[in-house]
Amino acid sequence: MSFLGLCDGDPIVNALRDVFGANIVRVPEERIKPLRVVASSDDKSSFRGELTPLLKGNVALNIPVTTSQMADISGKRSRKVNIDLGLEILDGFLKGFGITSAEIGIKFQGASEVSFSFKNVVRNYIDIGLLGKALAGQKVEKENPAARIFFDDTDYSFLVIDSVITSSDFLISVDKSSDSGFKLDIPTIQNIVNKANVGVQVTTTNDYDIVFKGPEHLTFAFSCVKLYLDADGTIMSMPPAYDVPALKIFLAKKETHVIEYSPDRVLLNAKPALLSWDKLG
Repeated sequence: MSFLGLCDGDPIVNALRDVFGANIVRVPEERIKPLRVVASSDDKSSFRGELTPLLKGNVALNIPVTTSQMADISGKRSRKVNIDLGLEILDGFLKGFGITSAEIGIKFQGASEVSFSFKNVVRNYIDIGLLGKALAGQKVEKENPAARIFFDDTDYSFLVIDSVITSSDFLISVDKSSDSGFKLDIPTIQNIVNKANVGVQVTTTNDYDIVFKGPEHLTFAFSCVKLYLDADGTIMSMPPAYDVPALKIFLAKKETHVIEYSPDRVLLNAKPALLSWDKLG
């Protein structure tokens, strides 16, 4: 698993990780959706595709996906980062749109610090309780070659994506430059993007920022939960990875009512970073 490190304390990163338990991807992708599977170990992570083909039998999950706008993320500006890191981040997002960034990066010559923001941010998610109910008694098919990774002696976790955070608009803003006369050459950048012929529009509000607006929403962050399997592939549980202090307190007091809680999400990296998938076959 490879990561591109991000700044601690960044408002966008903190909101995604702390509030939604979301992992941020290096290259946004339309294929990252709820009910997709990720295989993860300590140092590797692989996107494995849809959940249902990995289950034994003809299983129809029929779990509805809810969509909500994310006003708390839309338009929020990231911290300023140095231009080298900024261009690496830009490269990942432009790849998601199908654009090669080399020519565009040259147009930032003279910039020293940049920041980012997303517009038109949408979250698509499924209910964890419905997921658990749908998977009760189901088995992951060991004979499926795509599922073998979870049963070999490689200690891969079986993770299911429960929510994705998407955007169609990505903004980069130049906050500091070494040249007092610096301005972004918007018409030239627009021509470079037009040559890619991928339906991306370029707009700006001034000479120092540029918005890339794609034709589709791409997933730039996702959250996932871990399923625990027994030796024959039966899905056994989806518990939180931590103890719930309140639960211990109520048990100590011999309270009789049931405490319900949702499984917490799995972060694939301990520190803020952009995730790149490993190709594991």
